[in-house]
Amino acid sequence: MWIDNELSPPESPTQGGAFYRAERTFEAALKDYRWTFTTGTERLRLEDIDPAWFHVRTVSLTVTTIPDTPGVLAQTWQVALDPSHESYGARDSLFELFREDPANQSQALSLPIVVTRGQNIDDGGKVLQALLNSEDQLLGHLLSSTLPPDLWRASSDLQRSLEIRLENGNDGQRPGAPEYEGRVDPVTDRKTGLKILEDLEDISIVAAPGSTRGYEDGFRDDAQSIINLLMIHASQMRYRIAVLDSGDGQSVAQVQDLRAKLNSKYAAPLLPMGAGARPDHPAADLTAAQWIRGRHIRAQRHTASRV
Repeated sequence: MWIDNELSPPESPTQGGAFYRAERTFEAALKDYRWTFTTGTERLRLEDIDPAWFHVRTVSLTVTTIPDTPGVLAQTWQVALDPSHESYGARDSLFELFREDPANQSQALSLPIVVTRGQNIDDGGKVLQALLNSEDQLLGHLLSSTLPPDLWRASSDLQRSLEIRLENGNDGQRPGAPEYEGRVDPVTDRKTGLKILEDLEDISIVAAPGSTRGYEDGFRDDAQSIINLLMIHASQMRYRIAVLDSGDGQSVAQVQDLRAKLNSKYAAPLLPMGAGARPDHPAADLTAAQWIRGRHIRAQRHTASRV
């Protein structure tokens, strides 16, 4: 937080203002919690801050991601700067929210970025200083509203912002066989891939649309492994069917050769992409998994309308 005392007596130890870290500690002698504020070298007690002389402002960070992809909306979060900051007993800092292993499945699916701490970045002051060092004018705009009345000037949200362009990330990359197979974290028991579906009962069809794309163009081994994983999953769960796709651009002979290598009563047969559709029909670009899933949804809707 920012504490300034431009109106305070000259003998005040913090005249001019500075960024402080708020700390809440338990004092055994008083049998109560006490707030103190420290810059690392200087410390203030809450009772030392006279509202007649001091101005106290909370410093927080707002993160907004603006995708280049048309139609994808921007997302905004307000987070704490200090890595150890807690709210209602849970940590809520920049690094906690955007950590590499998000706290829950919803965040894992929705958070578009990962933020990691640099070496020796262990408190909010150092995080703030790292941000301020990235843009020369940022500090001036941030403190513009804290100046005395005769020097006060307004600053916009854009002026108090730091723009960082992120490129060459791994979000959205094509998943391989290990990602489809999934894993179970031995510490948190969190599951990924097909492992997640093992705990869900109301599933009758499993598929991996797009996993066989490029089968004849360098992705044969990976695609074949994913096909095998789907069949193994369906056979282990017993009451599920794995809908398998052929590769894009495969001929009927190539698909027949691929089907001949498969032997499972829990797998629906492979079909060429767009099988049975006219070349100018939208279904001509559908995989077998997409086509069967569409028919299954239509059948469910038809059944529901007759109930």
